[in-house]
Amino acid sequence: MLPPIEQQDVFVVSDQYRFVESSESDNAGRTFLQHTGTGAKIETDDIGKRILESLPASFLQLTEIFKTDSGYVSSKLIHYYLLVSWKAGIIAKQGKTRLTKQDQPQEIPGKANISVVIVTFNGEKFIGPNLESLYKQTLAPQEIIVVDNGSTDQTLDIVKQDYKKANVIKNKKNYHYAWAVNIGVEAAAGDLVLILNQDLVLAEDFIEMLFRRYLEEKDKETVAGVVPQMRFSKLPTFINGIGNFITEKNWGSDNYFCVVDIGQFDHLKYVSSACFGAILVTKTGWQKLGPLDRAYKSFYEDVDWSIRAHLAKMKLLAAPKAIVYHAFGGSYPSGLKLYLVAKNRMRFVLKNLKGKLMKKFFKTYLKQDIKNSISFFRQRSYKNVFYYMKAYLRLFWEIPGILWHRRKNKADVETIGRFFTKGAPYVALSNEQSNPVINKHVIRSYYYFTEMEDFQYPTEPIVY
Repeated sequence: MLPPIEQQDVFVVSDQYRFVESSESDNAGRTFLQHTGTGAKIETDDIGKRILESLPASFLQLTEIFKTDSGYVSSKLIHYYLLVSWKAGIIAKQGKTRLTKQDQPQEIPGKANISVVIVTFNGEKFIGPNLESLYKQTLAPQEIIVVDNGSTDQTLDIVKQDYKKANVIKNKKNYHYAWAVNIGVEAAAGDLVLILNQDLVLAEDFIEMLFRRYLEEKDKETVAGVVPQMRFSKLPTFINGIGNFITEKNWGSDNYFCVVDIGQFDHLKYVSSACFGAILVTKTGWQKLGPLDRAYKSFYEDVDWSIRAHLAKMKLLAAPKAIVYHAFGGSYPSGLKLYLVAKNRMRFVLKNLKGKLMKKFFKTYLKQDIKNSISFFRQRSYKNVFYYMKAYLRLFWEIPGILWHRRKNKADVETIGRFFTKGAPYVALSNEQSNPVINKHVIRSYYYFTEMEDFQYPTEPIVY
C-alpha cells in the first residue's frame, strides 16, 4: 500500500492537466480534466474541482476550507480524492517525488526460457515502439517472433530494417488474431511464450515482473498463464485492464477499466479470464488446453481459452507489477469489430454455457442486438445494421461446429457457473465515452475499501 497522506504534505496541480469545458458529446455540465500531451480526458465532480482549484494546499488546509463550504465533505473523502489524484498524476506533493519504484532483488532465482510472439497487421505506427521496448527489457527474451497477417504498409520493412533479431512469419493474408497467435506459439521454442498485440509498449521490467510472478507459484504445472496490468498509453496512470470479464448485461470488457492503482492490487493473485492482448502462457498449459479457437478470429477467443483453463483446473496468475501500455482502440476498424463481437459473444455462449445460464445469456444478448439494430436503423446507420445481420448469418453457419464442441464439454452447470465468480471482481469506473471518472460516487463505492487491511476481493460487479 501507499504511505498515508500526511496532514502537512502540500499538494500542487500537475502541469500535465488542465480544466476544459464539457462538449455536447461529453454531456454539458460535467467537469473534465484534459491531459495536455495526449488530449485524453478525466471526468470529476464539483468536489474534485474545488479541491484542485484550492491547491497548492495541505490536507489540513483543505479540511479547513471545506468546513466553511455549504454541504458536508468529510476529511476521509478529501483524503481519498488526494490519494487517487496523486497516484493518477493529476497532483503532486510539493518538493517530493510523486512515485517511488519498489526495489527488486538483482538476481532472478530461476532460468527464463521465454519466447515472444507479436501479431501484426498494418501496424507501421505501432511496431517500432513495441519492439524498441522489448529490446530494453531487464530480462531479455530468448527469441522474438513477429507473425504478420499480410500487412500492406511499411510494418515488415520497419522490422527487417531496424529490428533484425526478430524472426518474421509472413502470412499470405489476414488470418486475424487467434489463428496468427496459434502459428506463433507453435513456432516458439520457449517453455514460456509472451503473446503481444502490436499496439503495446512495455515497461522496462515487464518481462521480469511476469517471470517473477510465475516463479512465486509453487505448483507450476497448474499454471496456464500470467496476466499483467495493462494501462492506457494516453493516460498512463489509469488501468486498461487486468484480465477481462463477461456478463449477460453487455459486451465483454477489460477488468478494472479506468481504475487507478493505489496499491490495492498488491495481494491480487489470480484472475478468472485473461486478455490475450498481453499474456505470458506456459507451453505446458497450451499443450493441455489446446490453441485458441480460430473460428473467433478476434474477440472472445481469450475468454474461450480462459474457461477451458478453469474447467481443466489450471490457474491464470495476476501480475499487477508487470506494466504494459496500450493504445486503446488504436488498431481495429469499428465496423469489423462490431461484426466480430456480435457474433463471437453468441458463439461463446452457445459453445460453452449450459442450462439456465446459457438461456439467460442468449436471451439477453439477442434482445440487446435487436434493440441496437432498430436504433441503428432509425439513425440510418445501415452499415451497422448490415454488420449485425452478417454476424447472425455467420453464427448460423458455425452452428454444426459449435454443437460438436458442446458434445466434448462434459463439465456440469455449477462448474461452468463458477467461472463467472472466480478470481477478481468485475470493476469498471468510466463514463459513457470511456473516460475515467474520479468523483465521490466511485471513491465511496470502490476506493474506500481497497486500503482496509482485511480487504477481500468481492465477486459482485462494481460498475459505475
